[in-house]
Amino acid sequence: MTSTIIKNRRVTISSLPLATNPELCDIQIELNETSLRVQVGDNVTGEVIIQAHTAIDSQGIYVGLSYHTEGRGSVDSKVIQEIKIHNGMLQAGTYCFEFSLILADDKTDDVIPLSYEGRYTSIVWAIYTRLDMNWAIDIGSQQKITVVASQLSYVWINNLDENINEVTLVLPIIFVIIFSIMLIIMLSILIFGKDVEWIFYVLTLVPAIVVAIVVFVFIPLIWRERKLGQIQLKIKNYQPSSGKITGELSITPKKKLIIERARISLRLLEGAEKGSGKKITYLYYSKCVDTYKINTKISLNPFKTETIFFTLILPEDAPLPFKFDHNWLEWGIRVEIKGNQFDFKSEKGIEMVPNDNMER
Repeated sequence: MTSTIIKNRRVTISSLPLATNPELCDIQIELNETSLRVQVGDNVTGEVIIQAHTAIDSQGIYVGLSYHTEGRGSVDSKVIQEIKIHNGMLQAGTYCFEFSLILADDKTDDVIPLSYEGRYTSIVWAIYTRLDMNWAIDIGSQQKITVVASQLSYVWINNLDENINEVTLVLPIIFVIIFSIMLIIMLSILIFGKDVEWIFYVLTLVPAIVVAIVVFVFIPLIWRERKLGQIQLKIKNYQPSSGKITGELSITPKKKLIIERARISLRLLEGAEKGSGKKITYLYYSKCVDTYKINTKISLNPFKTETIFFTLILPEDAPLPFKFDHNWLEWGIRVEIKGNQFDFKSEKGIEMVPNDNMER
């Protein structure tokens, strides 16, 4: 028997239960024990057992390997591989077809997602079989499997290199524009108006004073303090055996500062999108997995770099990030620092790749 391989394609066949017809036939998928829990690159083997109670007008029988999302977001799904194991109709009787599928996404740039069960979305893998019926709805069955990662070998963070304080001049400029408009209106009344009361002259001074203070005092002060220094975060090492992520946080101030407390946390962000057009809703779930805390005060001297070494623990069952059309999962490191003259908060994403998917 020759199997025909159908190319990878995005479909919705695995997003909904396949139709069954007990009066027509019973379909069962039996997987080898080693195929219930697999890694990328493994073969998934087993057999499809069909007991036809009557003649079945089918164009062929297919077996495929696919994943789909379940949860509160819209469904994302993809068939990784599909093969044809029988051609033509079936007569009444019992049939057994062996199959072998490869868990690999050839000729695409997609990273194979792992099985995942989350709060708003889950990734479900399955082996399915379907009978391509003539002039009727296809019928079939499916068997869930679990896809796990081989040992993680690469973990790195997108560069975090930011100013200690992100100063904006938007608010002072808005004040200047508003009070300048008020001042122009009042001056116009004073110049072109007749019999203006003395109190109006006093009220005109208010926007004039506000504009002067903001322009000549606050804006220059904010501009001088726009950059207290620089913060950089780097991931130095990841040990898959222990799950330890080690890194360093470097702070270089431009003036004497004091850190009162700091938090470096490893976070998991899960998101889902539901609906379309103007009816799209977004769901977000953020979870702190591990935190490195500093509760003692640290004095920072001008132009001298202070380095904080930290260690975070990545769980053994940590899922790989994924990003589909409607569902996604991300890892990130959040840095929060409370100082005597500043509050700093920033978060950057982490890339995690299994050793058989990518070379860094």
